[in-house]
Amino acid sequence: FLISGCGILNNENPKNDLNKGTLNVFFSYEEKEGEEISLKLYKKELDKVFELNNQQTEVTFPLNSGLRVMELVVKKNEETIKTRILECEILKGGNKQVEITVSRNSSGGVAITFDDKFVDSWYSAKDLFLRNNAKVTFFVSYFDKLTTKELNRLKSLERDGHEIASHGLRHKNAVNFVEKNSIEEYLEKEIFPSIEAIVKKGFKKPQTFAYPFGARNREIDNALLKYFVSLRGVTYTGSDGCISNLDRAFFSGSSRKVFFGVGIDRIYGNSVETIIEGLRRAKKENEVLILYGHKISKDPGEYVINPQKLKKMLDFVYSTEKLCFYTISDLGDFDSTRYNLEINKCQQN
Repeated sequence: FLISGCGILNNENPKNDLNKGTLNVFFSYEEKEGEEISLKLYKKELDKVFELNNQQTEVTFPLNSGLRVMELVVKKNEETIKTRILECEILKGGNKQVEITVSRNSSGGVAITFDDKFVDSWYSAKDLFLRNNAKVTFFVSYFDKLTTKELNRLKSLERDGHEIASHGLRHKNAVNFVEKNSIEEYLEKEIFPSIEAIVKKGFKKPQTFAYPFGARNREIDNALLKYFVSLRGVTYTGSDGCISNLDRAFFSGSSRKVFFGVGIDRIYGNSVETIIEGLRRAKKENEVLILYGHKISKDPGEYVINPQKLKKMLDFVYSTEKLCFYTISDLGDFDSTRYNLEINKCQQN
């Protein structure tokens, strides 16, 4: 799949006076059903944005200054799924021709999740997430008990692009609760009040749910999938302690709605080295590795991940080509495609 465009200088002046030339930018791409791609260009002197797409395929500018590619937008079935703010100058001075190419390739990645209500510890990693352009999912329990300070911090994390999702109202073991009561009562006491509390506090309606203690079965899955796009359970490494061999923790874009995370807290014994090996598999196979933890802290404790360990993980993903961060709701419509823009400039002779 390829989008290509080129700018050609039409200049009849034998002295090649750039101010009297024009730059014609042509845009075309191989169409795919349900997909639209557009490119936004900015002309500073005109203070105007021009959009090129499959309907508007050409635009002409006087060649007297710079031209910027501002944004690449990809839509599927009329819904924007990917946006890249580019802000790169493609024409300055004596460029005779500009070729704009958008290539498409696959990209695996990681979905990092955190459970319970350790809001202050999550917020302590806000800048670390931002520096690495990381997006994670926070599965929150006891939402109605959060303080104003915690709610404000959680709202700040949501504004950064992180997903705020449900972990039940009172962190009940779903299997035990249903065995003693019923699925209907579980929904009435744990799920509906959790959704209501999240929305009532001004957050987006949660699209995903993580099982407390990882306790689940297919019957409960089927009941919850009427109210959530996807669910997250847990899985554990075997005797070899090797995440890269743990198929259940990887997702490759099937119609699966129940995902399984592997633990990153101290208690699970998974070193940063074995986590990175799992990320290398995700890159190689265009899969998403699903991880979960609880508290981010330097303090001792079992259900804790040290900030330095988290930093090494995030740094590896951020610095590795063909690895991206995903939230759990992203996986409901997972597409490993990446759209990369390349600009080739030929200078005026």
